[in-house]
Amino acid sequence: MSAYQASRKVRDSVILNLRAAFKNNTTYTYVEDAEGFPDIENTKIMIADVTPNEVYKIPMIYINTVSGTESRFLDYDFLEGDDNVVTRSTYVTLTVDIKIRAYDTIVRDELEDAVYNVLKSSLDIMCADGIIVIKMDFSPESREFIEDRWFYVSGLSLNVATEWIEENTIEAVTIEKVQEEIKTY
Repeated sequence: MSAYQASRKVRDSVILNLRAAFKNNTTYTYVEDAEGFPDIENTKIMIADVTPNEVYKIPMIYINTVSGTESRFLDYDFLEGDDNVVTRSTYVTLTVDIKIRAYDTIVRDELEDAVYNVLKSSLDIMCADGIIVIKMDFSPESREFIEDRWFYVSGLSLNVATEWIEENTIEAVTIEKVQEEIKTY
């Protein structure tokens, strides 16, 4: 898994957890069609990392992975060699920006509370996905002018940690050589 795949894993986990929770929300129900795409005709909220312009009639929750930092403790990634397989891994911390956009402040605030409650209740699920939420911040309120209309915006920012893992099959001689280099370091 690359660093990009780690950030994508985090973004997808947040999106899927929010979609699953909003499927049962009576006010802002998230509805998918038979192919698993948002049902534009029946859904009352859009939850995605991108949203087409024709959906601007309903409230939206956008999930974006903003930035990340890779943490290393040694010159080499963690190396483990068994049966000619080398496992490399390193920890990555990411900031996930969740933007909530609605036509009025009441809907925006209700959605912000709902998203916060969903995230608090899905920490175990995200942990099972290999994602640990370190900190949650609230974003400042603002307005955006899109398609001749004002939208009220707020949201949350999550600081999370995950690790990327990569397995490669190599010759045993190479594993021994790398392990010897680590010992001499």
